[in-house]
Amino acid sequence: MLPLALAAVAVVSTSCSTFSDSDSVARVGDVSLSQDEFEDTLRGFEVDPSDALDAELVRSQVLTPWIQEQIAAQPIDESAARASYDAGYETSGALCLAVIVVEDEVTADEVAADIDEGRPFEESFAESNIDESQAATGGILECVSQEVIEANAEQPFIEASVILDADDPVGTAPLFGADGAEVGWVVVHFRSFDDLADEDIAIVAAAQGTSADVYVDPRYGTFDSTTSQVVGLG
Repeated sequence: MLPLALAAVAVVSTSCSTFSDSDSVARVGDVSLSQDEFEDTLRGFEVDPSDALDAELVRSQVLTPWIQEQIAAQPIDESAARASYDAGYETSGALCLAVIVVEDEVTADEVAADIDEGRPFEESFAESNIDESQAATGGILECVSQEVIEANAEQPFIEASVILDADDPVGTAPLFGADGAEVGWVVVHFRSFDDLADEDIAIVAAAQGTSADVYVDPRYGTFDSTTSQVVGLG
């Protein structure tokens, strides 16, 4: 998977006091993360809850995973997820792709044209792919979220991918090595909703946010529905 951007680390102090939302550190709908459960989770990271806490650790390792788990447990509106996904990244906030790596631009254009004309992606991959690292998955990549896309927005591969949708599912882009030299080309295929596995659909649904009310104790941040992450205030 493409690398995530690094977040800055902040430090906050905690104290045992009663606060809003029924003493919940976080809540999704009717399910709450109590102060006791929160502190037990911190101890699992060998953190003493009575000490000053690393706010980024709290957000990324405790609150965000817990909230995402609760959201994932909610029923998925598959028709809404399908409509949003088919419209492309700008609408869905997620990308589920498959790729074929070839030697040059001419070959990439030829392979892309074949797929556009109806040739199954699997046939084109078997015939044209030169990247052995993709062989095990047949070129299928993990679905990625808006946060990952934005962190890599200037890469040609991403630029070619974010404009694809169900009606225009094939693109091409150059690939570059660490030294900046061109090392090949990639044919990018926007995977159809019907081809997505259950875990892919869960990512697509999560990228659209949740209709459930999400609360986070403001001492630790707030929930950003566009990225499904708990982020710092300000």
